[in-house]
Amino acid sequence: MMKIACYTNSMDGSGARRVFFEFVKRLSEKNISIDMYHLSGTPLKKFPFRDCAAQVYTYELEQYREWRVQPWLFSVILNFFKKLLYLRKLKKVSRQMSADMNQRGYDMAFFDVCNLLRASYHFRFTDIPSVLYLHHPKREAFEPALFYGDIFSAQGKSTFVKMYKKLSAFLQYADDMLLGRISRTNTRHADLVLTNSCYTREYIYKVYSILAKVVYPGIDSNAFKPDSSIRKNFLLSVGGIEENKGFKDIVRAIALIPREKRPYLVIVAGRRQPRIYEELVYLGKEKM
Repeated sequence: MMKIACYTNSMDGSGARRVFFEFVKRLSEKNISIDMYHLSGTPLKKFPFRDCAAQVYTYELEQYREWRVQPWLFSVILNFFKKLLYLRKLKKVSRQMSADMNQRGYDMAFFDVCNLLRASYHFRFTDIPSVLYLHHPKREAFEPALFYGDIFSAQGKSTFVKMYKKLSAFLQYADDMLLGRISRTNTRHADLVLTNSCYTREYIYKVYSILAKVVYPGIDSNAFKPDSSIRKNFLLSVGGIEENKGFKDIVRAIALIPREKRPYLVIVAGRRQPRIYEELVYLGKEKM
């Protein structure tokens, strides 16, 4: 019987966690022995991984949480050094976990994305074949304007405010560049990288110089199937209500459609950032 070590560190309830769980579930149904690995700060609550696993190994380390203090610049500096200390702990735990995987006779190790780094440290230390399912690189490091354009915009502000925001943006970008470089190095140590689309494969190749293999997430045909319900005219978008998801662009695009033909917009979100949610509701009322 094939034996696989599976590691997850994505957000509980996220789309990435859903995809990884479905992979693990299908593998376990193929008479493959699955052992699950996770950090104590990474819960296994919203998806029943324990039902699919022969063993579950938990390693003590909480998830990274940023300090929220004012002013913003002070917060960025404090969190940068806090993150350095956390990365040191994360690397140490990853090394120990990888050593245990190497000794337990697995045929391969299958890795979910890392919530902080996208690609975990494990790939540097595993001797067995390693596979990463990567939904996207650490985008903040390669698309800073998308993430910080509105937050650090200083148009029409005083010279002092402009300097303050530019310095804050520079330090935040330096923080993300550090994580981006670590993630790129980790990813390059993986034996195989899988991804969810041809677009993402090209993106990974552009920023990591790695040619990933496309494996589309499947559909559970027992849960999703056609029915006889009357179809309605609406546009469905799925994802957390966050700055980088592009929901504002969807609202602006729908507003260009004549009102008599305009579809409803339905957003299914597992989480939301309060500021982005409020701005999205305001924009919807303004445009619709």
